Amino acid sequence: MAQTKARNNGATDFTSRIIERAVGAPAGLVTRSFEASSDFFTGMLHAGAYKRRIAALEAQISATADYAAHVESLENRLDDMRKMDGFRKLPGKTAIPAEVLGIFAYDNRITISVGSNDGVTPGLPVVSGRGLLAIVQTVDADRSQALLLSSPVTHIGAIAQRNPPPAGLLHGEGGGVLVVEFTDPDAIIQNGDEIVTAGFSERLPRDIPIGRIIKVEDNPDFGTRRGIVFPWASLGAASEVYVLK
Repeated sequence: MAQTKARNNGATDFTSRIIERAVGAPAGLVTRSFEASSDFFTGMLHAGAYKRRIAALEAQISATADYAAHVESLENRLDDMRKMDGFRKLPGKTAIPAEVLGIFAYDNRITISVGSNDGVTPGLPVVSGRGLLAIVQTVDADRSQALLLSSPVTHIGAIAQRNPPPAGLLHGEGGGVLVVEFTDPDAIIQNGDEIVTAGFSERLPRDIPIGRIIKVEDNPDFGTRRGIVFPWASLGAASEVYVLK
């Protein structure tokens, strides 16, 4: 009677409020438990579909990463080709296009696809888009062997791009390491200086990029100064080159 009278008056009676408070908390707990159980069993029923979806998304992510790496590789190759075009326009020089047929890292040597039939002779420089890569050593009719700058046998004149430019003799120490032995023990050089060809030889033009100094070493006992050089021309990235004649 109390509940009916309260509802007729648009209110809630005392008894209903007590019951709602007593039942409300357990009811909410049961509801949340039921929903969690429902999600769990739904997940169990659709586990196979979820796995396939996850595998598809992972494959898409992997394909996107591979595509981005491929695009970056093509962009680098295109940039190298643009830079190589600059070597083709060097005054007084003929750029003979060639392909790298073989890489012999242990011997610091590469085989290129041009030889005496193309006008190649020993001592000519081989350049990639990033700079000087090697010097032709031996020549056959249709191919040549060229020593990389990292070869201990290779010695060329080099300068640091400063004013005035300190000069030295660049040679390899194997393993991709280049060293410039400066003729002046007081030569002003520092890390980050660009190293280019000196142009002391008619075969090797001046200002062809070689690399950057990453370490300066002094030997007070012998009065020498030298720079350890990181080479610009990458062996793995060099597939098309020019021989400068």
